[in-house]
Amino acid sequence: MAVDIFIVLSGFVMVYTSRARGDAGPASSSKAYWDFMRRRFWRLSPAFFVVFAVALGLAEWTGHLRESLTALGSPAPQGERYTDHSPSNVLLHLSYLFGLFPAFSSRSPIPDWSISLEMQFYVVFPLLFAVTERHRWKGVTVALALGVLLLLALPGYFEAFSKPSALPMKLNLFLAGMVLAGLAREPSAGEVGRQSALIIGAAVLLALVPSDGSILAPRNIVRPGLVLALALLILCEVGRATTWPLPLLRSRGIQYIGDISYSLYLVHLVILVPVEAILAGVTGLSGLLLAGLSLAVAMPLVLAASSVLYHFVEKPGIAAGKWIGRRQQRRRDMRYPSFPPAE
Repeated sequence: MAVDIFIVLSGFVMVYTSRARGDAGPASSSKAYWDFMRRRFWRLSPAFFVVFAVALGLAEWTGHLRESLTALGSPAPQGERYTDHSPSNVLLHLSYLFGLFPAFSSRSPIPDWSISLEMQFYVVFPLLFAVTERHRWKGVTVALALGVLLLLALPGYFEAFSKPSALPMKLNLFLAGMVLAGLAREPSAGEVGRQSALIIGAAVLLALVPSDGSILAPRNIVRPGLVLALALLILCEVGRATTWPLPLLRSRGIQYIGDISYSLYLVHLVILVPVEAILAGVTGLSGLLLAGLSLAVAMPLVLAASSVLYHFVEKPGIAAGKWIGRRQQRRRDMRYPSFPPAE
């Protein structure tokens, strides 16, 4: 469910930042599109590639530890998460295409299926943004309908996924986040007025679409509540409300956790699985007691590793992407200089 929250937030942030840039949007030209993709590539890739390489190098050891946890009653790992070091698996991960192949969607020691899903969203976001900005509700409806049609047309393909890593399986949640961005646009967004209620209602309905399972599945029942809670937080933030928990969410500590959340997501299993297995062997604990102790021991290590990854890999990667963009712009300016109009 935590991944679902991040998916909704991704849709919200992409629309919000695209509007804040004040330009015609990433679909306005081929240059705008590739500039957008360059920024997103350098936002995701450096940290992902580093953690993927480390996880792959430790996969055999981690896999043995994971098997010892399975013997204590933990769910068995899916597929060949710890055993596939083939060039095809590596190349599919480095190209982000692995999420489109059911056999490879969960074939890594880290939970990276959502990273491929995110990149798929980035590829189509410029078109989604252009359509929904121009046609509003009609655009959202058409985008959702196309996603549902793909699910209905290829049931065998989508049912083969062990993780919902193909975009149509989560498109409704990305669209819900994009719709919620309207709350930050409306002049009266701090009040639950007619337009705000319409936006929230549409986002909740989008979250109800059972795109990756039965509508009665627990996750599909909980998702609308999560979207509603997120919408109310957005309304409170836009209205600069001071009621709890807004002051806590604005605190420097929570904002820093938000900053390193991507790195935290990437590294948490690399650390948590060995910690849990080692503690199980040392203490003989299992079940909830082992899980609680493992979290208490692993969390400081995860936070420390995430902070290092954020400051020394993720942020420099983002800066490198910006530097490449500036360099490309200078080359374009030199190739196609603009001259002042003749008097």
